[in-house]
Amino acid sequence: MSTEAHFDAATAGATLGQAPTDATASETKRVLKRECIQLLAQRSREAGPAFVVGTILFTIVFWGNAPVAAVIGPVVLVATVNAYRVWLSRGLLKGALQELEDREVPRVFGQYVAFATVNGLWFAFASVGYFGALSPGGRAEWTILVLLSLTGSVVTYASYVPAYRALVLLSLPPLAFEWLRLGTGSAYIIVFTLFGFLVTTLRFSRNMADVFEHSVRIRFEREEAMKALEHQQQLTGIEHRKAIDANMAKSRFLANASHDLRQPAQALALYTAVLRETSTTDEQREIADNIARASRALGGLLDNLLDLSRLDAGVVRVRYEHIDLQELVERLAREIGLVARERNIMIESSCPDVVFHTDPVLLERLLRNLLDNAVKFTEQGSVRIDVVPEAHTIQIDVSDTGPGIELEHQTQVFEEFFQSHNPEHSRERGLGLGLSIVSRLARVLEATVTLRSQPGEGTIFSVRLPFDAADSGRTRLAPEGLAGITRFDGIAMLVVDDDRVVCDSLARLLRAWGAQVDAVKSAAQALELANERQWRVCLSDLRLQHGEDGLDLAMALRARMPALSVIFVSGDIDPARIRHATRIGDALLHKPVDESTLARHIAQALHMG
Repeated sequence: MSTEAHFDAATAGATLGQAPTDATASETKRVLKRECIQLLAQRSREAGPAFVVGTILFTIVFWGNAPVAAVIGPVVLVATVNAYRVWLSRGLLKGALQELEDREVPRVFGQYVAFATVNGLWFAFASVGYFGALSPGGRAEWTILVLLSLTGSVVTYASYVPAYRALVLLSLPPLAFEWLRLGTGSAYIIVFTLFGFLVTTLRFSRNMADVFEHSVRIRFEREEAMKALEHQQQLTGIEHRKAIDANMAKSRFLANASHDLRQPAQALALYTAVLRETSTTDEQREIADNIARASRALGGLLDNLLDLSRLDAGVVRVRYEHIDLQELVERLAREIGLVARERNIMIESSCPDVVFHTDPVLLERLLRNLLDNAVKFTEQGSVRIDVVPEAHTIQIDVSDTGPGIELEHQTQVFEEFFQSHNPEHSRERGLGLGLSIVSRLARVLEATVTLRSQPGEGTIFSVRLPFDAADSGRTRLAPEGLAGITRFDGIAMLVVDDDRVVCDSLARLLRAWGAQVDAVKSAAQALELANERQWRVCLSDLRLQHGEDGLDLAMALRARMPALSVIFVSGDIDPARIRHATRIGDALLHKPVDESTLARHIAQALHMG
């Protein structure tokens, strides 16, 4: 069944202010057809009560003027057809229309034309079959009933002229013919009126269809404009999304790789600690110390990767306290100076006696990374750290006499793995993570980091932090050292790690400290052993064999032993797992962990120090 001029594709293209391409014309036609079906379904679903009233009136008009069977039979037939129309319409509105394939659309239009045809034939049958048997008043009532039904149907078929045309052309001509057969003057007037009604309603139906089509086109134009705007926004942000995707891919790679990289490093650190604990000669202790230094260097590289993950995960918390900034700066200058002197580089510092309220650990990490970066890329000359207090901020400058940074690279130096002066990728100059960590630490400390640099003239990094000159108080920064408690005599502990070497080395170290240790490689083994043990401390990896999860194991053990302290020792740097482990465990240590840090956290978990 043709939808005629209401689906003129060329007009649609012009309406949207663009050349009417075949694709645009096809889509416009498709949208109009589906909107047309939706309106037909909505109006047909709502026409049920009106049809019931019309049927009752029809029965009243013809009752007594025609055989009962002749009245009831058509009524039942038409009622069945219209009940099916209401059922079909409800199904389309509930979702069938969205699943309707384009090739099925003409069939649906044909069904609604069929409904209109059945109703039109009903009116025609009643007019031809029983009009002559009606009284003059009954004829008038029947005519009014037909005209009211056709008037109401204009709304029902407003979006589809062919259906309404079928209804009107089948209903009115037989009724007009019966009036014409009467041959009276009043009958001719009614015939003329019926003809005028036919023409008027057909034109009104067409006008309503035009209004409907125009409203659909306006909405279609608006939606297309919105899609064009969204597409433009997508094009504008495509590079940003690519960067996000690349960063997520990098994070996933680091999360997976870090675990495997940290396992041998952890084993090396723990075996070194065991060797130091059991050394009997100076030569053995010297070997152990050398191995320990190599292990710490490896751990430093892995810690840079870990810092990125922890900062991105949002698990780093600022712990404010009053610090002696002068002491911190002088200590950093001394420590960095030991490395710098081997490269004939001078470390100089200038800091007034300032008491500063900040997180000492995070600030030290930030400044240490800036100083390390300056020393790595300075071939000769000096590196300075200067502190300048102001009214509401404090500025810390780290300057060097290195090669400087080209202008086009100054916005990239805070990105991960970017190094403008390390084309040979020398391991001595790190991985290009230091400044990326500085940027993240600055955000956590509510600080800003800027740089000034000219090629060949060195670089100055400036850190500005909030500062209240009226604030007072002082807390000396204590350097980390070996834990005061390194004996855990008789304390029952559980070690769970799927790496045999790490599991064995950790168990050996704990036994050297006097602990009673059970070491297993899986969660299943740990849970089985828990039936006959009462541990005080559990040290577990996060990722275990056969897909087992250390987080699940910790919760299961805690259910059996509420007083159990859980310390996670893992190489996992996935941000989500880091957050989860921080909430569940008493501590989260990242491989490789040295023996002093391990001892300190065990002692804290046992409330021994």
